[in-house]
Amino acid sequence: MPDESVPLQSEAEANSAHAGASDRKDIQNNRPQNELRSVRDHLEGFPRGLVFGWCCFLLLGWLVQMALWDTATASRWMLILGMIGMLVFWPAIRLATWASAWPADDPRTRSAAVWRLLLDWLFLHVVFQIVIWPLSLIGGWSVGRLLAMIGLLAGWSLWTARLMLWGMVHRSAWPRNLAMAGCLALVLAPSVAMLIWTLIAGPRNAGESAVWLWLTDLDLPRLLWTLSTPIEDVLEPWRITTMVNWPAWLVLPGAILAWAVPLISLITGRAARHRRRTPEGR
Repeated sequence: MPDESVPLQSEAEANSAHAGASDRKDIQNNRPQNELRSVRDHLEGFPRGLVFGWCCFLLLGWLVQMALWDTATASRWMLILGMIGMLVFWPAIRLATWASAWPADDPRTRSAAVWRLLLDWLFLHVVFQIVIWPLSLIGGWSVGRLLAMIGLLAGWSLWTARLMLWGMVHRSAWPRNLAMAGCLALVLAPSVAMLIWTLIAGPRNAGESAVWLWLTDLDLPRLLWTLSTPIEDVLEPWRITTMVNWPAWLVLPGAILAWAVPLISLITGRAARHRRRTPEGR
């Protein structure tokens, strides 16, 4: 009597192999969506602690400034406090607390860091707009000067985020320390360089040199303090161009171009991975 168990067993093994191949195909096709979902899960709850701490920082800063100065001077100091929060405290906290769920060479690590920083930057500026526009009424700032201050803060903070991205994709401490040093240099380097140049060239000659003019054009605290000075002038829109020279205006476009590189790399890399994992490139 012929043994029918062998054909039945072969048919079962074939069905099992076909089912396994189908499951692997489904997993392969859905892998980009799963990776994107895992990045979103890693970013879950990202703004709450940051926004709460940022609001508390600005509120306490305003109360302290109102206790020390008149309203106009307090408004100018609030602008400086906002600069310190965005360019010093934010990178210090984020570089110290960020920990990726994936290895440093995993593309999802860079993807999560990019979206985390851009969303952080967005929420920091949205909250600060709620503060700075009413302050313009108290400080006597025109719309043109207010937009100039917002643009300068946006440019410097985008460069700060770009330095933070380089540090956050590494797990070791020294890249993050170097990134934090670079963030501090963005704020303090022009002032320190002006002090050194004054000691070298002398107080009388330093202010007349081209080096001094370049350094003052990139000294963000000085620029913000100058722009926030109450000025009653009919020709004020033209005065802004003399208060802030062209090197400072190039900071924001340069920061946007610097961020275009990781964003384009992120988008093209994800599209390439999706094509490789989709059968026949579809």
